[in-house]
Amino acid sequence: MVDEITKQILLIFEAHRAERTSFIDKTFQKALNDLNRRNMLFSSIAAEKFAGLFSDELSWRVDNAWSLIKKYFNKNDLQFKSSDLEIIYAEIDNCIQNESDDLSNHAKRLLQNRKDMDYQSKIDHALNINRNNLNSKLNGELNLFKQLKSTQNNCIGNNTVFISYSHIDSEVADDIAAILEEFEITFFRDVKDIEWGQPISLKVKEGLNDSLAILVIVSPASLKSHWVPYEIGYATAKEKRILPYLTHPSLEVPSYIKDLNYKADLSKVKDFFSKYSFPKVTNGNVKGTSEEIYFDKFTKIMPDLLIEMKKDIEGDGSKVVREFVVLPNDRVLFNSSKRRFTYFENEHSELQNKIDLLEEAKLISLVSTSNTPIYRFSDYFVNLLCQSELNT
Repeated sequence: MVDEITKQILLIFEAHRAERTSFIDKTFQKALNDLNRRNMLFSSIAAEKFAGLFSDELSWRVDNAWSLIKKYFNKNDLQFKSSDLEIIYAEIDNCIQNESDDLSNHAKRLLQNRKDMDYQSKIDHALNINRNNLNSKLNGELNLFKQLKSTQNNCIGNNTVFISYSHIDSEVADDIAAILEEFEITFFRDVKDIEWGQPISLKVKEGLNDSLAILVIVSPASLKSHWVPYEIGYATAKEKRILPYLTHPSLEVPSYIKDLNYKADLSKVKDFFSKYSFPKVTNGNVKGTSEEIYFDKFTKIMPDLLIEMKKDIEGDGSKVVREFVVLPNDRVLFNSSKRRFTYFENEHSELQNKIDLLEEAKLISLVSTSNTPIYRFSDYFVNLLCQSELNT
């Protein structure tokens, strides 16, 4: 999957490069003609103007390529390991370097008949500064993206723990189930969740997909089982947490879970679940919807933005404003007869990326895609903000 993604990233950058070559030529020539008219061909102002031209072009290429890459991520609903994202970031970093080198070389070709190389040095300096800024920006966005995917993996379904075992160890599974029930932790168990006549393989996959962790009862019987290794393998591929429980401390643990810390005492299992935070269940309903889990995560990722949103909602005397816009700064005007909240990019780092996360979590929705996109708070998000302990 990572190879395919990096291939797509290269294609996106290459397409932008080809598309923009004639544009940069025309823009450069226009700027050059303008400077000729003003007799500023070899002035420092001219050099700064060309440097800004090439620096802005680098930003345009990278920002637009990154926008397409994010759309590709979301369209294909991709699931990433942290190591995958490191590879992806390295590929984007390499592409930014290549774009910068391409623009520098392009400047040399355009300036080859000019004697004053101050132009080239200033262009290269501007490109270098902008490249570093873009790297920092994208690294921050990828970290946010990584946190979102981690949150998504923790919001998949209602079952929290999948019990993997051999039926010979049913009594041990009963004890494990009793511990989970004691702490109101939801779980999947075949005898409880697979009905007569249902396809076992399909239901097992669904149960694992809907779980945050798989608790494996490792015993002489489960080591000979067909299903237990299969369930562990499937859970590993889905990056689920694996919790091995040994029925006998002297058992030889299979190689595929040998490096995992295990427990061999039910009292320690009980102690673990008494302290570990899992979604709870009451009367068959999970305590903690996916939106609530997202919201809890976002209070750590973007506390300042959520605090401002809460302050705006609570401070609205009419209690009817539910839409907002994102603007670069307070010098940019947004004219509308309808009252809306406004959030500024210069006041919140990586603001648009944070808005994307809120939208993906279905806490807000995009209601207009005009020149200035308009977003609407969901009623549930408004309630979460108002009920939260965020300090306004």
